[in-house]
Amino acid sequence: MDNDATAETIRNLECLVASLTELLDVQEKVVGEQSERLKENEARFRAIYDGSNDAIMLLTENGFFDCNPSSLKFFSLKTKEEFVKFHPAELSPPTQPDGQPSFQAAGEHIQTAFRTGIDRFEWIHRRSNGEDFPAEVLLSAFDWGGKRVLQATVRDISERKQSENALKESNDRFLAFIKEAAMRLKHPLEVVEENIATVVHDIERGEFESTNVSLELKIQIKNLEQIRKNIIELNKAIVDHAGEISDASKQFLTE
Repeated sequence: MDNDATAETIRNLECLVASLTELLDVQEKVVGEQSERLKENEARFRAIYDGSNDAIMLLTENGFFDCNPSSLKFFSLKTKEEFVKFHPAELSPPTQPDGQPSFQAAGEHIQTAFRTGIDRFEWIHRRSNGEDFPAEVLLSAFDWGGKRVLQATVRDISERKQSENALKESNDRFLAFIKEAAMRLKHPLEVVEENIATVVHDIERGEFESTNVSLELKIQIKNLEQIRKNIIELNKAIVDHAGEISDASKQFLTE
């Protein structure tokens, strides 16, 4: 009887060992698959991170701890070790265009990103050679190695700003031309209006005995009145599309 009990116990233990072995095999397979997925995701992230034309850097509240190759190009630096020694404000001029100190403004943007998860803004950065450039910055918060960090994506928008400035200069020249043209048209238009009034008055008084002359003058008056109407409508159309003209200029053009 004891031998039978012992044999049963051994069989039970063997079944238990077989079950545990099978379970371990399944767990090992799952862990292996998860590990492969993690490696693939890491490789994908690294490819995007290293291959991006934008400067991408990782930072905590204390400063940078990693960056991609484009970051080194953007700021004219040679090594990652050199880069991470800088505070974000140290890669900027002392103040931003609005007059706010860069160190203070950078701290506010970093705190906003940690608090809300994201912050997008325009910024003036400075390369290590002293050259400033306008940038669009996106700060995104996420968990990394058990702590909350920020990914900063910096895009050089120098070409876009140059295009915007060129467009503004072109608009300014156009508006200056329109204002000058309006000033030159204003006096002749007044003279035309005076002549129209004089001729109409003479016709009404019967100064012209010839019916043909009177009819021709009336036709010319009608033509001049149409020209006057066209000029006024043109000025109004210009005002409607010239948002940067001052109120005083708008009043001058529509008078």
